[in-house]
Amino acid sequence: LKSGPISTNSRITICDKVVTGLRAVVSKSGNIALSACYNFNESRPMTKLGEIGVTERDYEYMTIDDARQLTKIIHSLADKGISIEEEIAKIRQKLLRDVLEKGSNWKPGDLT
Repeated sequence: LKSGPISTNSRITICDKVVTGLRAVVSKSGNIALSACYNFNESRPMTKLGEIGVTERDYEYMTIDDARQLTKIIHSLADKGISIEEEIAKIRQKLLRDVLEKGSNWKPGDLT
């Protein structure tokens, strides 16, 4: 998985044997997405962490080691009653409100 896209006829999910909840999803196109699953309020949300095989400059770039560490942190936060998926949704809504407020004058990094 560390080398990047691989060829497959169907979508494949691979569970990490080192960190519970970390999954690699290999799409038909060969892209590899890393996701963290965690228990929260009797549900099992899944958060996309990034991708393997994209360049380091790509905003979705993620290493397996970083994904393992993030998954552990996400589990710890969930144990404290914090859902990373809910927090991501809040940040997304704040960003969209900011874009709406500033209109075409908005620039990346402007989030207030």
